[in-house]
Amino acid sequence: GFLEDEIDMVRNSFHNLCDFSGRHYRQVNALDLPAFIIGSGPSLDNDLDFICKNQQNALIISCGTSIKVLLNHGITPDFHVEIENVPAVVDYVMEPLSKHFDFSNIYLLASSTVDPRVSNYFKNIVYYFRSGLASYPMFKQGDDSTLQYAIPMVTNLGYSFAQEIGCHTIYNFGIDLGARDPAKHHAKNAPYGPGEYVFKTRIDQPVPGNFGGTVFSELVYLWAKQTMEFAMKRFSAKSIYYNCSDGVRLEGMIPKLS
Repeated sequence: GFLEDEIDMVRNSFHNLCDFSGRHYRQVNALDLPAFIIGSGPSLDNDLDFICKNQQNALIISCGTSIKVLLNHGITPDFHVEIENVPAVVDYVMEPLSKHFDFSNIYLLASSTVDPRVSNYFKNIVYYFRSGLASYPMFKQGDDSTLQYAIPMVTNLGYSFAQEIGCHTIYNFGIDLGARDPAKHHAKNAPYGPGEYVFKTRIDQPVPGNFGGTVFSELVYLWAKQTMEFAMKRFSAKSIYYNCSDGVRLEGMIPKLS
């Protein structure tokens, strides 16, 4: 329940910050770059070759479990973002990946509320502070140390981060927020196989697809969709937005095949 979640996030924030000597997020609008925001939706498999060939031409931001898919395809993100406070982030993603890949050139942007073990895998760490939580008034480093429109999903965090640092063109990949075939709910190498994450979400709400037809979604995905659409309409939103994901249509984003 919510009480246990809040206790976990206060405790995680304390352990992440008590001996922390790295960076805290501050609002800045200085990086005039294109950005690839990458989730682990099923359509990501279609775009991996394109992302690999163009990874030097844009800021690559991996969101949550997509880091496993990218690293296994020879793509090293510039930033990796994490928001979830659950141990599974380490147990099923970071620990297995660290045995095969080097994270030293990847910057971690994470909520102060993540499992404290996450920081063990990154040399460069930036914490931001999630507003609306019990941990926020306790640990925040000023009102500009949070990110707006960065919930409910980790892809919202990656998207908000790209907006706030001033990326002039933003491309979504693998941010399907649903699936054309509910049985194929994530990209091939995402950690949802036997012995990994158990995906229990029921994807059964038909909605318009980004490239036409029908895509199936669910409540939290549609909340994430609405949050992205609000983020595009805010005063400070000055980017051009392209949706390269074969998933749910997002109002305000231009559908674009990679």
